Amino acid sequence: LCAFGTSPKSSTDAASKSSVFGRLPERFTVFHWHGDTFDLPPGATGIAEQMLHESGVEYDGRVIGLQFHLDTTLESIRRLVAHCGDELVPGECVQSERELLVGHRERLADLCRYSEILLDGDRGRIWGLSKGLLALLRRNYSGT
Repeated sequence: LCAFGTSPKSSTDAASKSSVFGRLPERFTVFHWHGDTFDLPPGATGIAEQMLHESGVEYDGRVIGLQFHLDTTLESIRRLVAHCGDELVPGECVQSERELLVGHRERLADLCRYSEILLDGDRGRIWGLSKGLLALLRRNYSGT
């Protein structure tokens, strides 16, 4: 499954029980830049889906895996298009260069809020994440 651009994510029933993902909306839009998918690892719980494919997992309440980007800025999108634009082969889940570069201010601000939800509080300290990382994300998003 190739996915380049923004698309909606659906949280699974298991996500609502997660101390991390239960704080996110049931449906939210994220940024993708990938040309593959994965099977759910043994012992992991699927927490997000896109078109019936796994896109987020949680293991033992301590480890998460995401096949989407919450750290995206307009500048990072520009760099991806400049350096990897040849991967944008028209398809069902592939946005054009123009679609990628126009009208993302609100969506990127949403990504920042979702990052804050996932990285803030006790979980952030457990994962070794700092308020400095959140400040960096906020600064990057404010320039979009």
